Parts: sequence; structure tokens; C-alpha cells
Amino acid sequence: HKPIWLCTTASARSLFPLIAGMFDLVIFDESSQFDFVAAIPLLYRAKAAAVIGDPNQLGPIVNAVSVSKQDSIMRNNGLEMNAVESRLWLCNAFPELGQDIKSLYAFAYLTPGAEKLSLIQSYRSCNRITQYISDLCYDGMLISRCSEADLPLPKHMEYGIKWYETADQTEKSSTNSSRSNAAEIKAVLELLHTIYADADFGGTVGILSPYKLQVDRIR
Repeated sequence: HKPIWLCTTASARSLFPLIAGMFDLVIFDESSQFDFVAAIPLLYRAKAAAVIGDPNQLGPIVNAVSVSKQDSIMRNNGLEMNAVESRLWLCNAFPELGQDIKSLYAFAYLTPGAEKLSLIQSYRSCNRITQYISDLCYDGMLISRCSEADLPLPKHMEYGIKWYETADQTEKSSTNSSRSNAAEIKAVLELLHTIYADADFGGTVGILSPYKLQVDRIR
């Protein structure tokens, strides 16, 4: 058996001492979605690193903290402001500080001599969806390994992406920043009735919304 630890970049400081090269390999997943500064303490702990990510996904969303704020924290902790060890301690103790808009993926991609491997086979979606995403974002490189023949499909519907345009009936929550749209809710419910009118349909349906208020009202 090989010991494997799983953690977030934020929880690493409470789990592992700040020792150089304590891990033979550190694997960073979803590396396009967090900034490379937060990864520095984990890179310090690694003898080797594998960085996995997708540059076409949503990048890091962070609230950068000014250098003066960082210097103030280090002064309050008795650290020399320009020392490399002090900056390392700061990133480890406060990973939310010193963040940058550049992702770890972008940082690793530009590293000279780093071996690069592209995963172009997709098992998640039917060919029509994969092909659309591939043409839009990946220069047609993706290959679908999902067989449409194995996917359940309601009668009178086709595989792929279909767009339903609705009216703008957006309503804001009175207590937070959440929103809902009555026209969209109506369209979702009508589509569900159409799908489940097919008694032979044995598949499942997922409904996603970025707003909790919308989800609650659909329920």
C-alpha cells in the first residue's frame, strides 16, 4: 500500500509541516481554478508535481490583498519583509493572501522543460454535445467515446443541445443576491411534462441553476 493524502490548498497548513520535499509527488487537480501563489507552499513540500487542469474552464476568482497588507502581517509576526522564508511562511499561513489572477495551470504551462499531455477523449456527453464543445473551445480536438445508442432518450426528442428562449421576468430575492425567473421556471416545467409523458423513458433528468431561489421555486 502507498500512503496518499487528499486535501485542499487551504487545509494543507494544518495537516502537514512546512518541510521541503516531504512528498515524492504532489498532484494538483482543477489547477486552472486556483491561483499559483496558493500552491507555492505545496510545491515547496514536493519533490515532483503533476498539474492537471483545463485552461478553458473558469479561472481563479480571488480578492487580491495588497503587498502593504502582506508586509503589515509579516511585521506583526516578527518576520523580515523581504526574506524568501517569510514570504513562504505567509503563503502557507494565509493562502488567501498574495493571490494573483494567473492560475496554477498557466504558471505550469509556461514552465520550461515541463512535460505536457493532452487528454482529448471524452466519456461524459453524447457525440453531438462533445463535438459542439470541441469546435467551440478546443479546435476540434476532442473525441467522444460515449455511445448514443446506450443513452435513454424520450420520444420526439433529439440528442444534443437545444436552446429555449424565454422572456426576462427576473425577480431578485428580498434577503440576498439570489434571483429567479418565472418564464424560465414555466419552460422547465413544460419540458419536464413532455419528457415524462413518455412512459417508456427510463433515464434521469438534472436541472441546474446558479441561483438557489430559482431551484427552490422549481421544486
